[in-house]
Amino acid sequence: MNISDEQLLSWNRQGLIAGPKESSDAFLERIARLLPILIPHSHETAKEITATLFDFRTDWVDVRISNKGLRIWEAAATWTHAQDTPTITLKKTRRRNPSIEEIVSHEMLHVMRSLFPSSKYEECMAYCTSKSHWRRTLGPIFEAPWESSTILLLYYGALFVHVWFPERGFLAVLLPLATTTLFLLRLCQRHATMRKALSHLSAITSYPLPMLVRLTDEEIEMCAQSNAAEIRTYAQNQHCLRWRAISLAYLD
Repeated sequence: MNISDEQLLSWNRQGLIAGPKESSDAFLERIARLLPILIPHSHETAKEITATLFDFRTDWVDVRISNKGLRIWEAAATWTHAQDTPTITLKKTRRRNPSIEEIVSHEMLHVMRSLFPSSKYEECMAYCTSKSHWRRTLGPIFEAPWESSTILLLYYGALFVHVWFPERGFLAVLLPLATTTLFLLRLCQRHATMRKALSHLSAITSYPLPMLVRLTDEEIEMCAQSNAAEIRTYAQNQHCLRWRAISLAYLD
């Protein structure tokens, strides 16, 4: 089946973009499965946030209120299974800040990128939805759920040692502190790479952030290290559906 430019642009604006390793047939099958799903008048503010920041709004994502599958410290989670409709689960009881709409828009970015195999920069992208400078800066410190669990276990372990073996308490806290420091250094590197990539993309597009969220980790790092001419040459040499949509929508 031939896909017209108008179709590709329409799907792109709905947050439906081909994954880096997704074939044309698989993409069309996914479109056929998801497009009939319409969940109108649900979290419209969140959709406006993603439309403004990332140039997409999803009317096909189910948002549910449930604590099932959520860790104590998690406000929400995104569930994406191969043949199922992507679902965002919100915790039943939670604080006012961040707002529910901010959390939903954060999770919608994860839904849009659900077929991207790597996620080094995805949390930094998702936290762009936050109004708080501190959440945008420090929120992406953990890139995978196991990392937050690990750091909690390390601090609980240090507390246990401090209580029961006080003479070794100082040594026990060194491991969680060192791990936290490594996570913070990694976060600084992620932010720096994204800033450079956005700066270089700004030379070839009026929509650097929407373009960035449709790139792989390797492409983001390439953009951070390349000049505008090199990025444009790279884009011209890509012939997959994802890059066709990116070129149509964002390249000046």
